[in-house]
Amino acid sequence: MDKTHFNPASIFLHWLTFCVLVAIYVSIEVAINFERGSATRDIFSQLHFYLGITLLVITLFRLLMRALSHKPAISPEPTPLQNKISGLVHICIYALMLLVPIAGLALLNSAGKTLSIMGMELPPLIDTNRALTATLRERHAQLGGGLLALITAHSAAALFHHYVIKDNTIIRMLPHAKKHIGPAKG
Repeated sequence: MDKTHFNPASIFLHWLTFCVLVAIYVSIEVAINFERGSATRDIFSQLHFYLGITLLVITLFRLLMRALSHKPAISPEPTPLQNKISGLVHICIYALMLLVPIAGLALLNSAGKTLSIMGMELPPLIDTNRALTATLRERHAQLGGGLLALITAHSAAALFHHYVIKDNTIIRMLPHAKKHIGPAKG
C-alpha cells in the first residue's frame, strides 16, 4: 500500500467533486442571466439541481472512503494548530457539501416542485410551503457562498503548502505524482 498518496478512489472522488462543484456554480451563474421561465434558464437550473444531487451522492461515498482509507502523512509535519484548522475546514466543507444540496432540495419542495432521477421521483423533504421558499432560497445561497469560500481557502492553503512551505500536501492528492516531485526550484 502506498503510504505517500491517498488511494486512487479517494483521489478520483476528490477531483470529481471539484469538477462537479465548478459545474454547479457555473450552471447557476449562467441560469440567472436568462429570463425566468425561459427554456435556457430552465435547462441550466435543472442541470444545477441534478449536479447538486450528484454532489450529495459523491460526498456520501467520500465520507465512506475517508472512514475506511489510509490518510497519508504530510511531510514535513504541520504544526498542531495547522492540523486543527485543516481538520475544522474539512469538517465544514463536508458538512456544507451535504447541507447545500439538502437545502436546495427543500427549496424545490417548498415551491411545490420535485426532482425525478431516471423516472423515479425523489420523495419531498418538506411539504409545499411558499412562505418558506424565499427563506430557503436565501439560506441555500448563503450556504453555497460559504462552501465556495471554504473551497477557495482550502485551495489557497494547498498552494501555500506546496509553494511556500514546500511539503507534500498537494502531491498526496495528485494521481500519478511521484514521491520525489516537489515545487519548482527557483
